[in-house]
Amino acid sequence: MLDTFRKRTNNIAFTILILLIVAVMAMFGIDMSDKNGGGGGAAAFVNGEAITQAEFQQEMQARLQQYQQILGAQYDERLIMQMHIPQNTLRQLIQYKLLAQEASHMGIIVPDEELASHIRSLPYFQVDGKFDASLYNRLPNKGFEERRQRERLQVMRLQDYLQKRIRLAPSEAQRNYRLSESKAELKFAAINLSQIGKNASPTAAEIATVLGGDESKLREYYTAHTAEFTKPGRAHLYQIRVGLPFQASDAKKKEALAKIEGIKSRATTKNFSDLAKESSDDEYAKKGGDRGWVTEGTLGQSFETAIDSLAAGQVSGIVETSAGYFVLYVAEKEAREVTSFEDAKKKIATELAKEQKQESLQKERLSAWNAVLEKGNGLETQLSANGIKIETTGEFSLGQGYLPKIGDSEAILDAVFKLTKINQVVPKLIPHAGKYYYVKLAKLTRPKEGSPAKWTEAENSVTAGVQNDLLTKWIGDLQNRASIKETMQFDDGPAQL
Repeated sequence: MLDTFRKRTNNIAFTILILLIVAVMAMFGIDMSDKNGGGGGAAAFVNGEAITQAEFQQEMQARLQQYQQILGAQYDERLIMQMHIPQNTLRQLIQYKLLAQEASHMGIIVPDEELASHIRSLPYFQVDGKFDASLYNRLPNKGFEERRQRERLQVMRLQDYLQKRIRLAPSEAQRNYRLSESKAELKFAAINLSQIGKNASPTAAEIATVLGGDESKLREYYTAHTAEFTKPGRAHLYQIRVGLPFQASDAKKKEALAKIEGIKSRATTKNFSDLAKESSDDEYAKKGGDRGWVTEGTLGQSFETAIDSLAAGQVSGIVETSAGYFVLYVAEKEAREVTSFEDAKKKIATELAKEQKQESLQKERLSAWNAVLEKGNGLETQLSANGIKIETTGEFSLGQGYLPKIGDSEAILDAVFKLTKINQVVPKLIPHAGKYYYVKLAKLTRPKEGSPAKWTEAENSVTAGVQNDLLTKWIGDLQNRASIKETMQFDDGPAQL
């Protein structure tokens, strides 16, 4: 529970999670053109219940409108794909469906009278602040919309029900208050042990020992550092693109395909650059389609496959990607070069011997400094001599859950809580975020007894933190137990839950 006291100081995180999911379902009102209320096939199945293509398209349309309003002239459909907006939209629809299903399983119902009152309150069914039945009757499938709104109310009621069931004892709230009102300031140093011994060079004897030792370790290093012993292939690439907008219609795809086929039929190595200037619609058109040298492994799979199949001086067939159709020309090509294990053995042995020597020096230094700290002495002199800077955190609350300039370290916080005297040091260096931390107490202020209002505030803060932890875990467990099948395919795979 101490973790919760330290890390959680507000009650918004879980509330925001559910409200965001719910808000998606109401964003920009209702699409009056949806004639079947859920046709076009399924985008996903959640425990056998479909999320329709129509639902997905409606939410995508709402999100795209929102991004267009925010970005204005800077709106770019390629940015939408890079931000995984389609995947994230489907992910939130799946989470919403799971929550609605769980609400039904728990017996949370919404009476017809309450549903009717809620629908009458929706602004997109009102004129001058009053419900207009004619707007509602324009819906092509009122049953579908009523189900959506009923689920929305169920999810909100589920959230309220779960939060009300999680409360804490007053003693825990009081303890959190004392922590939050305790103020401290620390002196500290972030020690990067990897800098110690980094310039140490192994002797010839140390290298020979590694070289004559267990060869499997040398091979293990070779396998783990393949890139180090491989010079990737590369190609001097030209391209012509006929682009496609996001979610292009079949007619648009057919039109673009016909255009690229015409370009392909005319493309040769001699006229490719002129043809790119004339026909390509990407940023390389002005340069005759010249992308310069591209390195193996840095392009999309469809490009990599096409380039692998081409020799220098060849033009590709039509390459299809989510961004459109392409024709490629490889002007020059350099093959991948791999250093063999036998040729790399000496270099590997040298590197391993250096690592062993550096690790030994680091352990010696760490042991020596910890011995000083165990005696209650500081390390400022030794650290400064090694070019390590001593810093201060500034004053902060012990209940805020993280240390200024250091971050969220439970181990360091635990050690700081045990310090009671000014200039007292933590009796060992503590690892955190790839470094070791030296910590000394520079200032400490204890709180006075709080008023009833303070206790109530503290209780609410702690309760909200526990609610957030438990409910977030509960949603994760709910997803893990569910049967979720996505039928929509995206260029970089399904949505990630």
